[in-house]
Amino acid sequence: MKKFMLFMLLFIAGISVLRWIQNPIPVDTVEASHDSRIQEPVAPVALKVRSETEASAVAVVPDESESGDIAVKVFGAAEYTKRVLEGPNRGRKIFRLQAKDSRSLSDGRLELIDLWAIAYDVETDEELLRVEAESGLADIVNPLEHEIVLRDVELVLLRNAPVVPLTMRTENLLFDPNDNLLRTEDRVEIQGQGLTAAGTGFEFAIVDGILRFEREGFAEVEIDSGPTSTLTSVGGLEIRRTEGSEGPITLDAEEEATLSIEGETPILLKSDHLRITGREKNKESDLLGFESVVAEGAVTLSLGGNQFSADRAQVELVEDQDKFRAELTGSPHGQFSFVGGLTADKGIEDATKPFNVEFSGRGPLVVNRSEETQFELAGPAQLKWSDAILQAEQRVSGTFGPTVDEAEFTAFGSVEIRQETRLLSTPEFRLRHERGSDRASLLTASASGPARMSGEVDNEHSFVLTTDNQIDFALEGVEWRVPRANGIALTVEGPRGFVAKAREVIGFAPDPLTLRAIGDVSVVSSWGNVEGHSLSLTGLDAMTIDGLPDQLAHFKSDRGEWFALHVRRLGSSMIAVGVDRAIFSDAYGTYELGCGRMVVEEVDEPGSGGGTLRDKGFRFSASDSVKGRAIYPGDSFEIESGRLRGEWIEHMRDTQLLYSESVLVAQEDVHSKFSRASKQFDLRSDLLTATRTNRGSEVLTSDALVAEGNVIVETVSDARFHGTGDRLEIDKFGRGELIATQGNRITASGELAGGKFPFAMTSDRLIFSDTFLDASYPEIEFLTTEQSPQHPEGINTRASAKRLIARGEENSPSGEVSLTGDVRMDGVVENGNAFVLLADEAQIGIRFAGGGGLLASVSASGQVEFDLENVMHAEGDEFLGKSAQKRFRVAGSPARVFYGETNIETAWMEYDHLIHAISTARGALFLPTTNDQ
Repeated sequence: MKKFMLFMLLFIAGISVLRWIQNPIPVDTVEASHDSRIQEPVAPVALKVRSETEASAVAVVPDESESGDIAVKVFGAAEYTKRVLEGPNRGRKIFRLQAKDSRSLSDGRLELIDLWAIAYDVETDEELLRVEAESGLADIVNPLEHEIVLRDVELVLLRNAPVVPLTMRTENLLFDPNDNLLRTEDRVEIQGQGLTAAGTGFEFAIVDGILRFEREGFAEVEIDSGPTSTLTSVGGLEIRRTEGSEGPITLDAEEEATLSIEGETPILLKSDHLRITGREKNKESDLLGFESVVAEGAVTLSLGGNQFSADRAQVELVEDQDKFRAELTGSPHGQFSFVGGLTADKGIEDATKPFNVEFSGRGPLVVNRSEETQFELAGPAQLKWSDAILQAEQRVSGTFGPTVDEAEFTAFGSVEIRQETRLLSTPEFRLRHERGSDRASLLTASASGPARMSGEVDNEHSFVLTTDNQIDFALEGVEWRVPRANGIALTVEGPRGFVAKAREVIGFAPDPLTLRAIGDVSVVSSWGNVEGHSLSLTGLDAMTIDGLPDQLAHFKSDRGEWFALHVRRLGSSMIAVGVDRAIFSDAYGTYELGCGRMVVEEVDEPGSGGGTLRDKGFRFSASDSVKGRAIYPGDSFEIESGRLRGEWIEHMRDTQLLYSESVLVAQEDVHSKFSRASKQFDLRSDLLTATRTNRGSEVLTSDALVAEGNVIVETVSDARFHGTGDRLEIDKFGRGELIATQGNRITASGELAGGKFPFAMTSDRLIFSDTFLDASYPEIEFLTTEQSPQHPEGINTRASAKRLIARGEENSPSGEVSLTGDVRMDGVVENGNAFVLLADEAQIGIRFAGGGGLLASVSASGQVEFDLENVMHAEGDEFLGKSAQKRFRVAGSPARVFYGETNIETAWMEYDHLIHAISTARGALFLPTTNDQ
């Protein structure tokens, strides 16, 4: 009886289970669901249940445990459907699951083998997703009301997904039919049209279409006709579509999120949180296109080798995704990296290292890329490269060309650039980077005026360069060069400082200091001021100012001023080339000259005496067709020569002036016209030296004017003089001394003794002035104007002696010539007879009359011999002749006269050469004897 009752209970329970499975209930129903619990244990009973497809076996068996419960076991093919009722016996499918096989497990769950499932839209009956799995674990009584675990899963999302169809693959997947959630802790891979995603730890809400990876997120978006974009994250990644099926697609990545977009210039965006918004570009391809990207927290945007960073960034991508606009806020910063820096000799250690430009500022930082990449950073902003720092109050912007090697940066508003000791201030600054032929980085820049650059030249000097207009730069490592600037002024401060101005600079560098400028050039310095057309400066001690043929360079200092084609300062020297006119002076004279080349050197050196002695002043030299004039008090010189040099030196002891010295030397084909003591000279020689030594107004050494080598001198005065020799000295009184070197003779001609008495002579040495001659071993010819029928051209007299002295006074009617030592005179008397006079000494009296000169008298003494050609010969101690009396007198102790064949000895003898009469004192007459007597 008991067995029968147990059987009936099991039978009734089975029928109840079967009816519960097959008949709908008035709420959400699940077909083919099984109750898995019976309170009393019974013997196993097999029960088959019909489904829409295949049959499953349901067994109700006693539990093996001591509780005596009854277990429900299912095996075989199974199919489950979940519906939502719309009325009696009517419902709409929302989920369907089918397995080729199934079996109950010992833990009370149902294992489904080789299964698939479909989720439906409750409103439209459209399929939301399809699932295929190798196996699954479900509740044995009601699988579709509890979580289902799927293994080796492939899931296709057909609706409500960001991109459809979307295929998902994973090892394990948990499905909760009540919440419509799919989730797993395993790695998940998702593949859709234009979208690939992956991550670890996954969750998908079927209804709202949100895909979320908990960590190690990855998404790859294939962009239509453009690059591929990759999104990764260490933390979560969420992918969803908002605003319905036509709305945008959003990807949210957390924790070290990175977006990489391929293209001609790759884009890499990193941050703590990335949100990407996009949509299908067209319905045909269903490929995605990004519209915007928002990054927050530790943002870094990389374009090739260039980086931008900030706290937040918003990026808008357009067209083929290679064009975009990014706005970075919150302490924005940027870095541009150019592979291969400057060469080592230009300030960078290794040319293979990247050359970087960094910038930062208040922001925002806006980056645009279309045909080229542009950025703009609101200021205050800072730009850095090498060890240079640029600061701008308003903003910094930049542009990249077709290649990343080409870039231009612009700073606006109170811009300052510092590098080492240098500072540039300007309202606007442009910096350009490009590659040179050697692939080294080449930086060029320009600053708009008014611009100011300053820095150090050396330990003693600093510089300031200013301009009211644009100034261009070429920057090589720590080197600053200015290839071009307009309207500049360069100030160098220090012991050898100066101020240079020009209309245009065509080259400037502070280290080493160089400057090339053109147009309205001027230089102001302690050593002088100069103006010209162009300027070339190489260091503090080498400066050249060039003029034009119609606009000569003009130099002016305390010494004077010059006008030349080229003016150059080299050390303590000033050099002028193509000198049209130079005027400079010392304490005692002024010099004016023109020449091919001139050098003036400042002198400040220890004195020759040592100790505290010091020489100060200047030296100058001129060459190449020198024409000049030197003016001293009472004197002036006009000089033409191949070379001219001079100096003025003050000899000092401490600050006390001992004496000063002035020297002027002309060389090479010297031609000089000068005056001394109101006397005019015309001088030619190989060398001319003028010297003066003074202590204040006191003349220590008489002024000396010395000419040497092929000397030719002429005086231009009432008493003309012409002389030649090897050396000439002319003192400050206008007195000259001509000297012949060994084996040579001087020549001289002119007018004697301040009057109109011509002469010509040779001698070894000659001292001369307008009223004085002093000759050594002279041979002189007196060119008188006295005439006779026999000599209508005039009567000349020649003389020689060991010494000749001629004296006379200007405007005096007479003069005197003295001859001493081996005196010899020869000439003709009025009637034409030649005479010779020999004596130890002789004096010649000269009378000036009628614009000419006459030998008024001749007197001689000491072993006198007088010979009158074909007339007589006389010997004595004295001789006297007067032209007015037409007679001469010989006296002696005794005087001897040989007249024809007659010999007379007497105290004196007179001879009248007009009437050929002899008068004598008392004496002896010796007549010739004959053979008959």
